[in-house]
Amino acid sequence: MALIRLTCCPNGSPEQSAYADWALFAPDTDGAWIPGNYDPYRRCGMLSELSGDVHKPLVDHLQRARSLNLPELGSDGPICIMIHGFQYDPRAPVSEDRGRAANPHSQIFHFVEDDLEVERNSHATPWPKRLGYEDDEGESGVAVGFGWASDPTYVRGDWRDWLSTLRWSDAGAETYYATAYRTAPIAAGGLAKTIIALAEVFPNRRIDLFAHSLGARVALFALRRLAEENRVAALNRVGRVILLSGAPHWLDARLALRALRRHSRSKPQIFNVIVSRDATLNRWGRRFAAFAGRMEERPRFRDRIWALFVGGKVIGLHGKPAGAKFAAWMDLHLDLPALANWASRLDPPLDFRPTWRSAAWDHWAAFTWPPYMQFYSKILRERRDWSLNSLRWGAGRRKPVPQGRAGDGPIVEKPRGLFRWRARSRLLGAKSRVGRRTE
Repeated sequence: MALIRLTCCPNGSPEQSAYADWALFAPDTDGAWIPGNYDPYRRCGMLSELSGDVHKPLVDHLQRARSLNLPELGSDGPICIMIHGFQYDPRAPVSEDRGRAANPHSQIFHFVEDDLEVERNSHATPWPKRLGYEDDEGESGVAVGFGWASDPTYVRGDWRDWLSTLRWSDAGAETYYATAYRTAPIAAGGLAKTIIALAEVFPNRRIDLFAHSLGARVALFALRRLAEENRVAALNRVGRVILLSGAPHWLDARLALRALRRHSRSKPQIFNVIVSRDATLNRWGRRFAAFAGRMEERPRFRDRIWALFVGGKVIGLHGKPAGAKFAAWMDLHLDLPALANWASRLDPPLDFRPTWRSAAWDHWAAFTWPPYMQFYSKILRERRDWSLNSLRWGAGRRKPVPQGRAGDGPIVEKPRGLFRWRARSRLLGAKSRVGRRTE
């Protein structure tokens, strides 16, 4: 099987999560969480706690998986680490009812295709299958399913439900989403160690990252950690990073890009997929991302002030952070009509117009619509013709990718940030000509 499963979660049951240390586990072949020490014969169990030496047991596990499961590993097959978002718990039981499964290994890290409407309603799209991987012995490449404990409890948005989901932690009273947002950097430590181990087990190969929603924060923090720890050899092996409807605040992306610019020689190509009318990010992502400055371990004063000034801007709505000097970043606006026309002229053409009416504000449409996944698969597999420069400037007869509203965010934009009263005063001034010069 061309799929390697890994789990990063607290070393304890969900009821003991607040008191347990995070560890890296190797689940069984179906994705079920196996507590206890690692069994080399079954190749499952706890590899090590993140605070300990996880490199050697992780490398040994990956070498066993390569020799037993990937004997026919192709020379041009990509290696891609897939990171899910909010409301998943890899410690949950494996279920065949994928619409109600909280375990990401049984929900999205699989090869079973279903009816398109069922996949859309249950968010059960088989990520490896749609990215071009097959259930083979490595001819199509290696897909790594990285599951992390992002808490499966649903938050519905009503104020009574919001109060009922408050939990008391070291940071005070917070919702389940805020808890997952705060613990994403812990999972990023396990992802960074996974990248280092994969770079050793699979030499001379590029390692790609594919993340959705809150998983984009895990990916950016992992890259930032590799850069700050001066892991140049592993960082230079990271090839392409695809972020779908990313929930990280602008501050998270700004700090990650700053670290990459300073420490990385070969910059990873970052493709940021944006859905401007994303209702989930508009309702929850922007609300809690505004506290990103408080969630930093050692925030600089100027970074905290900058975070307060920009307000709740997230990369999945507003794109690349303002003022970030990083050329290897491209924003792809899926709901841009010009991009749909550009995709329809490809050979073969791609239909970037989903058939259901709510796709314009669907947070999961970025991976539940098959043509979108075919587009990402081309970026990962046809590396020369679908590189960032080829998409930006065009290649052959293919025209450049249409660029959307860089940094403008949603179409219906409300004034946010520390000085929102200035935006309102300008709006009133434009209507009543109050405070404007009449020269």
